Amino acid sequence: MPHTDPAESSLPGRETLTLTLAGRTWRIEREGDLETLWNSLDEETPDAEDHIPYWVEMWPAGVALAAMLAERKDEIAGRACLDVGCGLAVTALVASWLGARVVAFDIMQEALSYGRDNAALNGVPQPLWLRMDWRYPAVRKGAFPFIFGGDVIYEKRFFEPLDALFRHALAPGGRVWLGEARRDVSKPFPDRFRERGWLVERVGQEKRTSPTSSMTVNLWELRLE
Repeated sequence: MPHTDPAESSLPGRETLTLTLAGRTWRIEREGDLETLWNSLDEETPDAEDHIPYWVEMWPAGVALAAMLAERKDEIAGRACLDVGCGLAVTALVASWLGARVVAFDIMQEALSYGRDNAALNGVPQPLWLRMDWRYPAVRKGAFPFIFGGDVIYEKRFFEPLDALFRHALAPGGRVWLGEARRDVSKPFPDRFRERGWLVERVGQEKRTSPTSSMTVNLWELRLE
């Protein structure tokens, strides 16, 4: 179980969250909290729904996934890994620190900027940061033996584009690891992906706490038949 501390003071306009995970302490800066940023969102923007600032939260599913990556260090070290919807980049930073060659993407430029700053703050090799909408993959086909994402299946409308992304980006024989916070909306996920030809195995379930929330998290491994 990771140790979490209350938010610390940081640079003006920034807040620092502290997390002990994978045998070390991480300091993760963010731009305020979800509620504050959401209230400032222009809801009249046509694509406002795709730009809700979920990236600013440190989701327990991402923390649980990062802990799982630490347990599988020998598998990912030196390998190309794709972090899906990286947000504050906890999983990307842990994977990079463990020796993985990480490409981390998010649709929000702010998330990538904070991810880059957080890598520097924690003395971690910089992942390759990529602004990308997962509906339109901009990575080479079959490039990644490992794909992972924390709390990315929180809407049913994401199932189809994520299936397409995984098929496009996953190397032959590769694996997808997902941290899923237990919510009613995500319950159909395993069966939906099995129907699409994936081998879906739950490899863990645990209560996880982050500096911002606490949830029960399922950890999944997906492989193509």
